[in-house]
Amino acid sequence: MALYRSVIRLGGVVGLLFACLLALASPASALPAIPGIPDCKDAPAAQLPGNGLAGFLDGKPDPLPAPDDPFVESPSTSLYEQYGYAGLAWHTYDLGCGGDLRDVNATTDTMIGNATLALATWGVAGTNGLHNKIAHP
Repeated sequence: MALYRSVIRLGGVVGLLFACLLALASPASALPAIPGIPDCKDAPAAQLPGNGLAGFLDGKPDPLPAPDDPFVESPSTSLYEQYGYAGLAWHTYDLGCGGDLRDVNATTDTMIGNATLALATWGVAGTNGLHNKIAHP
């Protein structure tokens, strides 16, 4: 009889632990943790091809290439032809409310990385733009 009670008690404890795990485990969601209150993690707006200093230095091709997928097995177009220099920047949008003040190290690292990448992008855009003006007038 004592063995029977121990088995029942053990089964109850295991069942209770399992129920707690099911109740506490929530599926991944893009919804804010508290409904109605924003989580301040909105993604940044996408940069358009041909905008900014890189777009000024290396203008849009004339005529524009036909829209195509540069990610297929053997593409007929390149990433550069489809998107230009768009998207060559990092963002720290997932820091939550408080943004840059929540993680100053991440913000500083991102700023230094973006400055370095921008200098390289402007150099490449200037070189490509000059080449396109000289070689294809």
